[in-house]
Amino acid sequence: MHITQNKNGDVTLTQKAYSKHMLEHFKMNHCAPTSTPLPPGSSLLIDDCPTISQETSEMAKTPYREALGSLMWLQVATRPDLTYAVNILSQFSHNPGRFHWNTLKHTLAYVCHKLHSAISPSIIHRFSRSQWLRKALEKTFR
Repeated sequence: MHITQNKNGDVTLTQKAYSKHMLEHFKMNHCAPTSTPLPPGSSLLIDDCPTISQETSEMAKTPYREALGSLMWLQVATRPDLTYAVNILSQFSHNPGRFHWNTLKHTLAYVCHKLHSAISPSIIHRFSRSQWLRKALEKTFR
């Protein structure tokens, strides 16, 4: 994790080195970057899970859970923009299908696109639900 402080005193956190290493590990470092964490309009379903043993054994060779865990670490530490995608992809970690794996690779390509993303207090503020709730309550009870 890289921590920097600018002239205004704002602190930013980034995991660029971790992200690069993760993309290299999953052979996604030369992928075509995508601008969204999930493919637009996609919906992951339980029906996309393998049902025959050949499909299941083929998918067991993919590092789905390992890649998902790597995305979780990014999401928890410095990338709240990955939260929804990680949540959806996690629902199929017990038996991922080819479509789930391709969607996870799409999310990795998004990380490649946003490799220089950093988190700062202003971003944390935007993603904080308690702040949103507090403001909503203030407006309601004025």
